[in-house]
Amino acid sequence: MGLLIWGSLSLITGWATARFGWFGLDANVPSNFTLNYIGIVLALISAIFYIFVKSETRTAQVDSVESTNSTQVLIEPDENQLDFFDRLNPVKKRIIGISLAITSGILYGQCNTPVLYTTQINESKNYLDYMFSYYTGILLGSLGYFVLYSALKKNKPIVYPQIILPGLVSGWMWGVANVCYFLATNALNQAISFPISNCGPPIVANFWGIVLYKEIKGKRNLLILGAGFSVAITASVLIGLST
Repeated sequence: MGLLIWGSLSLITGWATARFGWFGLDANVPSNFTLNYIGIVLALISAIFYIFVKSETRTAQVDSVESTNSTQVLIEPDENQLDFFDRLNPVKKRIIGISLAITSGILYGQCNTPVLYTTQINESKNYLDYMFSYYTGILLGSLGYFVLYSALKKNKPIVYPQIILPGLVSGWMWGVANVCYFLATNALNQAISFPISNCGPPIVANFWGIVLYKEIKGKRNLLILGAGFSVAITASVLIGLST
């Protein structure tokens, strides 16, 4: 659900940056204002649908298993060992999760703006020429955040070994996907490529949420998601056709 909200808001902010020429970019004025603004309104409406979807999260009930001869004893987790988020009730978790998804979506809508601006002030107009510095900045930023986190945890960071390899693989997949996005932007412009590229991830993420993680169940939730998907796809198409 968080990725659905994130995707909708990143679509809107990414489109608005290209449409109005924020942060020094050249504005992409649409040829059809009616289709353009209807598409944005529909994108906003689609985000409202996602908020009413109720997801189920599975929480761990035990902290560890202790073996004594042939008997296994389940040990309940110590309240003091739980992190801040695990101590919250479901309502507060939902509020914080939605708030972070909104913030992340708005910021992600601007993550490609430096590359777009650089192509305007330099001779090369090929976005791929700036990929090395783009990904180097991401790597250094991630490393800096981890160093800061380790310092705040007094050199005792909580690291989950099971997610290291999947995290690397997902990062590589995202890197390839982002190169494809910039190739599309080379041929089109951000006002077209950004909404289209943001339409797919929420659908794929929600598919895994239903099939694999079993987070979303029930006919009501599926109907709401179907309506939200339909509105989001329609919005992306209208925005693309208007430019």
